[in-house]
Amino acid sequence: MMCVKICTYSLIFFNILVILVGFGITVLGTWCMFIASAIAASQTGVMFIVPGILMMLVAVGGNYAACSQKKTALNVFSGLIFLLIIANIVAGVVAFTRSGQMSDDLGEFYKKVCTQYSKTSPDNETIALRFIHNTFDCCGIDEPVHRSVRDTCPEGTSKMLALVCSVVLSRLPKQTHGFSPEFVAYWERNLIE
Repeated sequence: MMCVKICTYSLIFFNILVILVGFGITVLGTWCMFIASAIAASQTGVMFIVPGILMMLVAVGGNYAACSQKKTALNVFSGLIFLLIIANIVAGVVAFTRSGQMSDDLGEFYKKVCTQYSKTSPDNETIALRFIHNTFDCCGIDEPVHRSVRDTCPEGTSKMLALVCSVVLSRLPKQTHGFSPEFVAYWERNLIE
């Protein structure tokens, strides 16, 4: 009897975590769709919103199954988890096969955000620029880097001599599995530290 309670409570706990992750993914997708004002970002928003909502629905069904302890509800929950795993595998394969197109979309998104930022400097573009600059360790569309964009450049780099992001992003599809050497170096630096 104690084992059943432990399994029930652990299933409820993990389903609550999945609900929170699904909510976070849905919020990120909503931000991409409505606040980020680029076409590529709105298409990406839908790709985040749908899985986030599905994750939350499956987790709510899992909580119902765990609380009611009905065998059919647990079987339906297991089937839905299986379908989500298959959907994740398919999405990963599609993302891998379209990595070149995705990096082109990322480059277009970056150029749009960078040009909008140099004109208006809104907060949403600041967050997106800092994320891209820190991830790829680059700054700006071309040299010299526009004065308003310099404050979003990665810390610890020379803001005048930073790698130009348009060059870094254009090299993404030409590398093995879509990863540039700069991207790999970034992750190696952060894993070692």
